[in-house]
Order: sequence, then C-alpha cells, then structure tokens
Amino acid sequence: MIRSVTLSVAVLLAISTNSVFSKTAQVLYLGGITYLLPDECPEPEQFVSQRTYNTKLAEYRRCYESSTELKTQCVTDTLQSGKKLTVPIYTDSCSAICHGARKFQDCPYQGVRLDGRGKAGGNKDADEVKKKISDSFVGR
Repeated sequence: MIRSVTLSVAVLLAISTNSVFSKTAQVLYLGGITYLLPDECPEPEQFVSQRTYNTKLAEYRRCYESSTELKTQCVTDTLQSGKKLTVPIYTDSCSAICHGARKFQDCPYQGVRLDGRGKAGGNKDADEVKKKISDSFVGR
C-alpha cells in the first residue's frame, strides 16, 4: 500500500513538473492571499519558433526597462449574483504581453512580490493587501 502511494505521488510530481513552462512569482494580494503568477516570458518551447521567442523576449526587456511602475495585472469577471470578482493573473503588464494575454488591466491594488523584484519606489498598497480577510467579507 505504501509503495503504491509513493509511486502515485512520484508520478503526479513528474507530470506536474513537466507541465510548468513559465517562470512564476509569488505575489501577495488582497486578503493576504499569495498567488503564483506567470512572470517574465514563457520558455522558448511555448513559442512557434526561436525567432518568435527572441522577438517577444526583446519586447519584454524593452517594456520592463522603460516602465517606471510595473503594476500587477488583473482580470474582472461578473459572477452569477451580479457582483464583480477581480483577481490577479500576471505579475505585470510586460509579462502579460509576453504571454500573449489580450484581456487584462491594472489591478485596483498593487500586489506585493515576495521575491523583492520590481521597480523601486515602494508599494503604497502593501499594508492594504496584507490585511487578512474578515469573516464579514466572506458572508458570515
């Protein structure tokens, strides 16, 4: 029994490891929730050619170097109740563009990267995103 569980876990780890094709970063967002968000550009294998990858990578680098403030990127969807749900999907706009995203916007609050990477100048929203979700927020 233990041997079969160990084998199953090893297979799952091998499958999940092979399916990760892009860099990710841990970003703390509203409610103190940590998201693993796509960062930078996907691996070269994700592009149709090496030339396309090189073009996208150069575009990403120009974007990153020329941006004074890189904001966490979000998507907003409408729930069945009519309420809006906004969640982070990329570390910044340069990463979103490199990943080929078409639908994204600056998040209402700037996420806090836990790796320390990002532009200097501080994050005015850091205290807000670190606050834990209260019971009243989740409907209790």
